[in-house]
Amino acid sequence: MIFELFSQRNAEKKDIDVYEYENFPQEFRNQVFFIISDFISLYKDNYNNSPRIIYTNIYDIYIRQKGLKKLIDYGRNNSVEYEIEIFISQSEGKDFIDFIDLTFQCIDKVLRNQSFHGYSSAHEGENEQADNAIKELNYRLRQHGLGYEFVDGQIIKKSNELIHQEIVKPALLLLHNKKFKGAEDEFLKAFDSYKAGNNKDALMNAQRAFESTMKCICKEKKIFYKEEDTSRALVKHLIENGFLPAYQDSFMNNLEQVLSGGLPTVRNKEAGHGQGDEVKTVDNTLVEYAIHLAATNIVYLVSLLKK
Repeated sequence: MIFELFSQRNAEKKDIDVYEYENFPQEFRNQVFFIISDFISLYKDNYNNSPRIIYTNIYDIYIRQKGLKKLIDYGRNNSVEYEIEIFISQSEGKDFIDFIDLTFQCIDKVLRNQSFHGYSSAHEGENEQADNAIKELNYRLRQHGLGYEFVDGQIIKKSNELIHQEIVKPALLLLHNKKFKGAEDEFLKAFDSYKAGNNKDALMNAQRAFESTMKCICKEKKIFYKEEDTSRALVKHLIENGFLPAYQDSFMNNLEQVLSGGLPTVRNKEAGHGQGDEVKTVDNTLVEYAIHLAATNIVYLVSLLKK
């Protein structure tokens, strides 16, 4: 079980972007060390594939790929395990993320297929432990707002995702204005909740950011609305007052449905109502979709206001 501390839940945002790519906090480095060492220590009873052999293999592959003779430059006759521990703690960001990538590739592609106890093939426990290690790594990356994820056997940089560069960051920039302070806070809270694993809160905050953006536009354009108005009602106000165009092509004819039907439907079905006697979980992919959909709508609406 992964626990989240009070200070982690209430940390202030330091950047207008929701992700950091270069600076890895010491807390995260320590957590990565624990994940790796906990997993590799499971092989302590396997003579043919002991923790020392595993560490040595990872070490040798890494220094060869990087064109190095040693992982760290100081000291003599250090153990491989010690050099790796110091490297995780002190290495440059680009070297550190390379090491994470290599180590978790080994966990995912090699070690999950090898038994902890030296049998010829892995059992269900090995697969489960490998999955848990990868799951915790991705959780810690989200927790610290780091723009990486281990997916399909490798580390990916979230800025490589077109939607983040073209939709999410522009939404943050457009909302970074005192007129949209409430919407900006809610949009950032959606990401904070997502990073903390609180997916239901993430959905609701994405929805609130979308609604708050429309309320801010109504205030700016002196369009009457009620505080309790839903997304659909707010979109209707904007259309009726000429803020949103109503051309006859298929997209504009269905603009209200796109804006007020997509995101609210996701939120209402997954997070907006009582869950009865069954605890419902909201998948990460669905949360990312909802946040991206909110961002798309926000960019469109604020861009119209700025025209």
